[in-house]
Amino acid sequence: MWRSHQGIPTVADESTYTTTQKKTSKVGRGPPETVKKLKKTTARNKNNERGPGKGPGKNKKGKAPVKRGNNVTPSDKDKEREDEFRRIYSKLELLLDRQNSNADRYELASAPEHPVAPEEDEGEGEVDFSQYDIFGNNADDEFESEVNSEEEFAYAIPKIFEDDDKFGDETHKSIAALVNAVTNRKSVITEIAKDYKVPSNSIFGTSNCSPYGGILTVLSFFYNHGEATRVMWTPPLRESFAFPVLVIQIFLVTICLRIRNPGYKHSAFISIATISFMLPWQFAQFALLTQTVAVFGTYVLGYTDSHKIKVILYGLLIGLLVSYLALFGVKLLHEAGGRALGAMISKHFSIKGLSFPVYEKLYYNTVVPVADYASEIWGFKKYDFADKLQSRAARTFLGVGKRAPIPYLTGETCWMEVQLRHHLNMIRLWARIINMSSNRLPKIAYLSEKEKNRRNSWALEIKTILGKCDLLNHYNMSSLLGMSNKNFLGLVKHRLTTIAAENWKAECAGMPKLRTYVKIKSDYCQEPTLLKTLSTKKRAVLSKLRSGTFPIEIEKGRYRQLPVERRICKLCTKQAIEDEIHFVIKCPAYDQERQTMFNIANQKLTIDLQELSDEEQFKTLLTSPESICAVANYLTVSLDVRSAKY
Repeated sequence: MWRSHQGIPTVADESTYTTTQKKTSKVGRGPPETVKKLKKTTARNKNNERGPGKGPGKNKKGKAPVKRGNNVTPSDKDKEREDEFRRIYSKLELLLDRQNSNADRYELASAPEHPVAPEEDEGEGEVDFSQYDIFGNNADDEFESEVNSEEEFAYAIPKIFEDDDKFGDETHKSIAALVNAVTNRKSVITEIAKDYKVPSNSIFGTSNCSPYGGILTVLSFFYNHGEATRVMWTPPLRESFAFPVLVIQIFLVTICLRIRNPGYKHSAFISIATISFMLPWQFAQFALLTQTVAVFGTYVLGYTDSHKIKVILYGLLIGLLVSYLALFGVKLLHEAGGRALGAMISKHFSIKGLSFPVYEKLYYNTVVPVADYASEIWGFKKYDFADKLQSRAARTFLGVGKRAPIPYLTGETCWMEVQLRHHLNMIRLWARIINMSSNRLPKIAYLSEKEKNRRNSWALEIKTILGKCDLLNHYNMSSLLGMSNKNFLGLVKHRLTTIAAENWKAECAGMPKLRTYVKIKSDYCQEPTLLKTLSTKKRAVLSKLRSGTFPIEIEKGRYRQLPVERRICKLCTKQAIEDEIHFVIKCPAYDQERQTMFNIANQKLTIDLQELSDEEQFKTLLTSPESICAVANYLTVSLDVRSAKY
């Protein structure tokens, strides 16, 4: 059975409409526009026909009739209109079936591309919008089902359109015409929407420029602040500082999309906001990528033009470029490595000291991979901040301050210099590229760069490193000359270590503070005493003595700019210079503590230290792992005695 919905036919019974549906699929997506124009009734006329009363659509008490869903029976007049429409529609289908092509059939009953509202009826003085009124209030009416080539679709009416004050006849007409033009005429929605009045929401709409939408959004954010951010239960995070800037950046992009003709000053504002957003948070590029895809999607769907997209993309690209340069200026990788080192140091102190093998393994597996990320490409130059990161790790374990010389840290731990470690990474990548097949893109790019021999190129840097290792022939031949990767890298590492040892010896000889250290340390190797387990306090006292930063007159007088001969021990009458050897071997103020140390050391070393010279005693005590614990105890107690007496 067919029932009308204020002038638009709908399917009431699917079983009786099976044959009609097949025929309609050949014609188009729905009834032609001319058929819709045959029905000339308005919602106002229908309300007047609902029954006698004091007014249209009212009962005897002057109240609106109660809606009872689909239980209201249609009037006889409606049934007559339905029968008449059904007969006319059947005749029209027969006419359309006689056409040769689907396009001719569609054009036969097609209306203009933009439907025009009917003129007023002079007799009634009203505009008949029945052909457009698809949002009626009659409970009996059902919306027309759109029929395509295979299946039937039913469009539900949103409840928001039940407001007759906001969505009146004019709005119904515009929406109906817009939907009909888009679905039946297959037109571009952005071109059609300009000619129709589409209602906007009073809060979030853009046509009335209401500020209440923004105010409501901000209030909602503060109301739900505990769930929207993590500031309430975590320390201040980088993304917490970047989030307000993101809101400003989105606001600027929205303004650029709203105005008709944005200029390049808007690109400048967007770039400034983008830079301010990316600098505090290194993962900001993912949020900006999502924004770029969304903005580009509006262009693909035809909601904005190419000029606005260019203005926005220029701002984003400028911000990205400046942020890239600025982030390298603040040493992003090594800041991340510093955070990893901080976590490792926290663990070191929480358990009151790690052993050196464990500490070293943690450093090379948690800090170095972060700080040396992609050093195969950029690692040729020397970076001071990278050296400071490694020095910080060594100082923390040894327990010395910033005044401890760098050569002492290098000699104790025997960690390869950061620059040489980067060079080794570059050679490792070079060897991998060389072993690739000739059709691989990395090898093709390398050989091309090598042939060009441009200044500051990566290939030229590899040539410099291999030349320093006396392996230039491998570079010229672009081959490992029969060596395996492991053996070749071992050879390069050995030669780089030899270069590091020569540099270390030269630096130690040129530093007066290491006057005592050069007497007990001559080889560039890891100090065996580091393998002994000591408390952090005893490790710090022992390291300060070895590094020349022990708090005695030879070190304190340097800050007071006293000559070396005037840095006299104030706890004894020998008038001797209070240096490390005097404090450990000679000073009579610590005879009792020294005797205890010698007794333990003689038992551990199975020798008599009294038979050795002062310098030999000092070297034996500070370099032997067996006696190092006794020396650390002596230094801790003697320093307390010195502090009490002086």
